[in-house]
Amino acid sequence: MVGAVILPHLYHWSPTERRAAIQKEGLQPYSPSMSHEGYAYAHICLATTPSAAWGISGDMDWGREEESWDLWQVRLAEGDEVHYRAEFGNVLKEVRVANTIPPDRVWYVGTRSHAVAREIEPS
Repeated sequence: MVGAVILPHLYHWSPTERRAAIQKEGLQPYSPSMSHEGYAYAHICLATTPSAAWGISGDMDWGREEESWDLWQVRLAEGDEVHYRAEFGNVLKEVRVANTIPPDRVWYVGTRSHAVAREIEPS
């Protein structure tokens, strides 16, 4: 018989401008989407490593100019509404959580600068 799956700490990137809100309220479903302006999704996307989390957030080219991103380490708890992305088969790449993850389970790890463009001198 297989017992409950115990997930490791997971990771989430968000624009630095959202840091104060995350520290106060945690990670919230229905926060404004970075990938689809004007939309808000019913889940929070998390990944098993910082680099995998970057691939589903800050590394996307959305035509936005977010230059500073914060990395958050997240601990899930019993009772969280967790959904796994089935299209990855038996490899856990992305986890979606459909409830608020309170600030006492979200730790700020660090900030990454992500220059999206720079001005060049005409030749």
